[in-house]
Amino acid sequence: MESVTLEVGTGTYRLKAFLFLVGADLQVVIYGGDQPHVGAVAVARVDADGSVSVDLIGIGSHREGIVVEPAAVRLATALGTTVVVCAGMHWEQIDAAGIAIVLDNARLLVEDVLQYMLLKSDC
Repeated sequence: MESVTLEVGTGTYRLKAFLFLVGADLQVVIYGGDQPHVGAVAVARVDADGSVSVDLIGIGSHREGIVVEPAAVRLATALGTTVVVCAGMHWEQIDAAGIAIVLDNARLLVEDVLQYMLLKSDC
């Protein structure tokens, strides 16, 4: 199993992702903030008809589902494989502007993951 670390942003709202290549499948762990943790997990898979299905597990009152579900669907759709995305990020007293930055960084990080995987498959 191969692993890679990517990161997006600087300073307070920087996010990191660990990528684990598990055979043809992909596992991504996204984290950041003062108290990284497991807040939500999404598993997306390509069904026999080519559609993508996703299962979401949210932990308690954590809100990371808003990050992991679209990330898993985006990656599974583009890569044609099963993708697991886990995320946990926490900042004390984050405001709406901070949340927007985190969500933008998460989207950018997912695109970086996708580009990494696409470049890797060209090797």
